[in-house]
Amino acid sequence: MAAQDFIQLCILTISVLAIVGVHTFEAWSWSVAYFTLCEFTDLNQSLHFSVVTSATLGYGDITFSDRWQLLGTVETVGGLIKFGVTTSFHLEILRPLFSEVLVSR
Repeated sequence: MAAQDFIQLCILTISVLAIVGVHTFEAWSWSVAYFTLCEFTDLNQSLHFSVVTSATLGYGDITFSDRWQLLGTVETVGGLIKFGVTTSFHLEILRPLFSEVLVSR
């Protein structure tokens, strides 16, 4: 493996880890907020709801009380924006890495 290939692999790895870190941090942040609001009985249930909501899966197996329903919608919209921004960030990282491969063909 050439030095340039190794550097590109490191950049790609770091960018993927950063994206996963951002998504993980946001899910835990919402989870702690829900738990603090006494909306869920345990942190696992709160984290499950947060991940499902931010990924816009919306299983419906766990729901909010009427008082906090709009908060779940806010997390869903934030999740959509977060996925869009991190996807564009990742594509911007990938474009220069693969432009040399595409030009050489």
